[in-house]
Amino acid sequence: SLAQPCRHPLASFARSPHTAVGTAMAPVVHLSLPLRASLLAVAAAAAPAAAEPAAAATAAGPRCSSGKACPHIMMVLVDDVGWNNVPWHNPDLAEYMPFSLNLTRHGVELDRHYTYLFCSPSRSSLMSGRLPHRVNQFNRHEDYRHGGIPEGMVTIPRKLKEAGYATHAVGKWHCGSTTRAKTPHGRGFDTHLGYFAGAEDHFTQKECHDHECAVPSTDPSLFTDLWLTDRPAYGMNGTNYGDDMYTEFVLRTLKAHDVAKPMFFYVALQNNHLPLQAPKAYLDRFPQNWTFDRRAYAAMGAHWDDSLRQIVGVLQSRKMWEHTLLVLVSDNGGPVYGSFTPHFDHCGGANNWPLLGGKAGNFEGGVRTAAVVTGGFLPSAARGTKVEGYVHIADWFATFCGLAGVSAADVEAEAAGLPGVDSLDVWPLLMGEAESPRSEIPLSVDGTGLEISGNASALIVGEYKLVGGRYPATFRQLPEWPTEAACCSAWCMARPTAIMSCGSSAKPKCLFNIRRDPEEVQNLFKQEPEIARRLTERLQELRREVYMPQLGDKVNTTAHEIWTKRYGGYKGPWADDQIVALSTDVAASWSANKEEGAEIDIVV
Repeated sequence: SLAQPCRHPLASFARSPHTAVGTAMAPVVHLSLPLRASLLAVAAAAAPAAAEPAAAATAAGPRCSSGKACPHIMMVLVDDVGWNNVPWHNPDLAEYMPFSLNLTRHGVELDRHYTYLFCSPSRSSLMSGRLPHRVNQFNRHEDYRHGGIPEGMVTIPRKLKEAGYATHAVGKWHCGSTTRAKTPHGRGFDTHLGYFAGAEDHFTQKECHDHECAVPSTDPSLFTDLWLTDRPAYGMNGTNYGDDMYTEFVLRTLKAHDVAKPMFFYVALQNNHLPLQAPKAYLDRFPQNWTFDRRAYAAMGAHWDDSLRQIVGVLQSRKMWEHTLLVLVSDNGGPVYGSFTPHFDHCGGANNWPLLGGKAGNFEGGVRTAAVVTGGFLPSAARGTKVEGYVHIADWFATFCGLAGVSAADVEAEAAGLPGVDSLDVWPLLMGEAESPRSEIPLSVDGTGLEISGNASALIVGEYKLVGGRYPATFRQLPEWPTEAACCSAWCMARPTAIMSCGSSAKPKCLFNIRRDPEEVQNLFKQEPEIARRLTERLQELRREVYMPQLGDKVNTTAHEIWTKRYGGYKGPWADDQIVALSTDVAASWSANKEEGAEIDIVV
């Protein structure tokens, strides 16, 4: 067993749950409230002083370094939000989430926005402009060397800095942090406050200690996951609810920004990811007769709605809103699976009705996500419209590059043998001037799902979607969900009525017309053999271009030692002084299996 962490009059000590007793520990100094506030103001210090620009310059809006008029871009990514958990899909939420509903009514609603079936691949795809199978299909922890976006691939902030943008990030990263080059600051963000992992406790900022992060983390021996640009955010953890902290960081940064300079802000909020936690004031807004899971999840949605209200309020007060494009999307569908933790029978809290399934599945409930484009930069003719053309989360890369007047190509990466950018500019689609440039979406290709489900593949071509793999926790929710009738224990995920079997990743057996049958009720695999054959052949082609440096990666205990000794119990980059290469044997094995078209068993 682990010894209790030592206490000292001047400092506390954090111990890694992975480190043997007796390992030296570094002090974590508790900072005074004024000093915490000064740390939070790093964004303001890093940005130029907010000089008062000439009235004409303000009216004209920000300019890129080329002289081109460029919008401020707010990329807001909410976490694990279900299809039926937003007010523009569920009128019952209108009174609780009025601000995002109003933004939607004055924006462009995206009816067919797609992502990966879970977190890190979606975020890696967004930031790199690659489709998931060509950048990352794993949810790797921070002690794996190859998690997230491979080094050598350019990211959105790097591209926009070419055009003279100021770049900031806040909240969840989950795109890799093993080296300083892979952290948000290393990837091109001027400032950043947030966490590296896929989830953490909303109040303590401690790492998760269960698989789904369903159980709140209060154990002081757990690592703290909170980073401020280029260093641990010492003393800030445990001082506030996560998204309150992140929202305050955004507000401070906006207030310090020179409005004549274009700004890209990646706002990756923690809500609605597990654990289900929200401030009491938000919980109290919802009916007492709702289940706890439903109330807590809804409260978290109301919280990010309020964060948006505050952020837009500052943009309006500084006359930036009229030059701002705000994109609001979820990284995947909402989780409806139960907890693996014994005696902790809670569901993910989400509701994807009327779509099938949820997060970690390739059905519409897991990969078709709520999405809106809004802001004063949006032309009046586009406001209040709905776009039904396909958009993939990777497409924001090229769209933002186009607005900034820079090429979306990643020449250096391609020269180094890395996959190139797949992103397509969807701005003409959003403006109603053209059809979607995307008619094909490889959702996952030999990708990973839940641990008990094995590999998964899914491909959209035109009206059809081909799905391969075995999917637990795949069921249809109700308009009001979860209710007392919801089974939230782990065994519910594996019961026969909750499993959708669609052959294998390499040999799919499910085919749906998602335009005529968006709820995926009728499997057309046998009725449409020619379409099934054509999509399967295309999937086999895509399998040969999968790029997966994460394959064969293992936990590296060096990370735990550095987090403990160098950072005093905070997670941070750890591999800068090491040369850690992917095993050539593993790489050769992967290549051989691809050529043979064999099934490859990957464990998350």
